[in-house]
Amino acid sequence: MSDYIPEELVFDILSRLPSKSLLRFRSVCKSWCSLISSSNFKSAHLKTFNLSNPRNFIRHFDLMVDKEYCSVHFDDEALTMVPDTLIEFPFRFCNYCTLSFLRMIGCVNGVVCLFHGNCDTFEDKIILWNPSIKKQLIVTPAMFNLGHAQYWCLIYGFGYDETTDDFKVLRLAYDFRLFSTPRVEVYSVKNGVSRAWFPNDLPCNYSTCLDAWSQVFYNGCVHWIICDYAIGGSTASILTFDMSTERFGSIALPKYLVKKPAFYLKLTVVRGCLTVIYTKRPRFSFPGPSGYIISAMMEYKNTDSWALIYDVQFPYDMGRVLRLRENGGILMGAGYGELKFFDFHAGYFLDSYSRFVVEDAIYIGGYQESLALLDEGRPERDAEQDE
Repeated sequence: MSDYIPEELVFDILSRLPSKSLLRFRSVCKSWCSLISSSNFKSAHLKTFNLSNPRNFIRHFDLMVDKEYCSVHFDDEALTMVPDTLIEFPFRFCNYCTLSFLRMIGCVNGVVCLFHGNCDTFEDKIILWNPSIKKQLIVTPAMFNLGHAQYWCLIYGFGYDETTDDFKVLRLAYDFRLFSTPRVEVYSVKNGVSRAWFPNDLPCNYSTCLDAWSQVFYNGCVHWIICDYAIGGSTASILTFDMSTERFGSIALPKYLVKKPAFYLKLTVVRGCLTVIYTKRPRFSFPGPSGYIISAMMEYKNTDSWALIYDVQFPYDMGRVLRLRENGGILMGAGYGELKFFDFHAGYFLDSYSRFVVEDAIYIGGYQESLALLDEGRPERDAEQDE
């Protein structure tokens, strides 16, 4: 075929195809198998295919049948499901009625990172899963000996080091009784090894991450909301960790959010900008109004570039913000199965998506098809047999 079609054209055509098709095409010939498996092609496919195919990954728990489902949806107004992408969650040990639980850490370059914790044994597992090619990697890091584990707060992060073509899992562990300097461990998926240390570059000795699940990977760094318990109250800011240099940093929040309760702040990325969401809702499911303040940093790490996107109030609880759409709309999830979409021009409407009841049992985020874990990961069926 190379006698008739230039290699550059073959590269370009294949990079525009879905991951599922590329898995089959590896069997066409040795040269195609080598090409599709190469790092350069994987990187090109990630950028080329997803440039014209913006999509969302949705994970939800259906309490009526006691099952979890995942699906991929187009980023249109109706969140239309991509054909043949609805799959039952492949991990059997997820159970919301026991002490064993599974939480979403993040999704980077098509790889979903999940945390499996056991409140009884304090055993942790990290699961890296690529739904596009149905490959997964289960990591049981040789973490620190935490002693009295019930006194430790564990914060996870997940990202990609572009300089070494490597996915990394980060864990911070600190004793919440003392608010001491956290112990840090970084696990390299490519090398299969961990590195641990006590950091000396944290922005504040008294800072602590308050929301273990509100992490976002952006511009090569993992970001968390942190809170500085200083005299006279608490001050919220953003803690960063560069996956390439493995150094910590900080970003100041806009002044109108600094003194807001850090528990109500969440990070995300909208239109290529780091974005923070402040949600004020009634507590304990009591009826009452809700409000949302959303700000975006138009120039990364330039604190003068924070711009207010939304400052909206509703007469009753609209739920928690799940995702900001690229078209400016807000997706919210309530406690009994409604997805709520808000738009300044069209108002808002309600749409029943599932009976997931538990708010934390649904996740919506941007998704990119990729060939990540093609060589490192294992097929889902093989991994299930080990459980």
